[in-house]
Amino acid sequence: MAKRPSTPSELRDAVERTVQATLGSAERQRERTQGALDDLAGTVDQLRRGAGAGLAKGRRAIEERRPATSEDISELKAELFRALAHPGRIRILEKLVDGERSVGELQPLVGLELSHLSQQLGVLRRADLVTARKDGAQVFYSVRDPNLGKLLATAKQLLIRSLTERQRLLGDLHGGAS
Repeated sequence: MAKRPSTPSELRDAVERTVQATLGSAERQRERTQGALDDLAGTVDQLRRGAGAGLAKGRRAIEERRPATSEDISELKAELFRALAHPGRIRILEKLVDGERSVGELQPLVGLELSHLSQQLGVLRRADLVTARKDGAQVFYSVRDPNLGKLLATAKQLLIRSLTERQRLLGDLHGGAS
């Protein structure tokens, strides 16, 4: 247990330390908040761009009741990959492929702050990649289509193959340099 200050000088020092600790904590919180705001602004910009481009073309084809062109399909595919283009969203989907989970269950598994997790779940929901079900105060999420698991597994296989090839090439370079 800390000794209580007994002199005005000790009291002044203790107050100074407390003020400095409080200021440091407030500055760290401000930085975290600013980071979350920057992330949110980036996501909003990404959604605006995506909604204005790929989805608009694909939805126009549906609204006009005409066959989708290869350009329409390419735009929709690009929109899908934009929705997947965030490490946090990938981690979320990898956990949801295993089954439905509540936000509270997901948070420690994916390592995102709760506000950031909710933001990323919103992006995935708007992209129709996940569904939400409310049960009392809890919200449960699941993947909309099990093929999403196959897509993530295929991406992992592609990365493993690519990294294995790079590792082999590096080994060849190191072996040839001797």
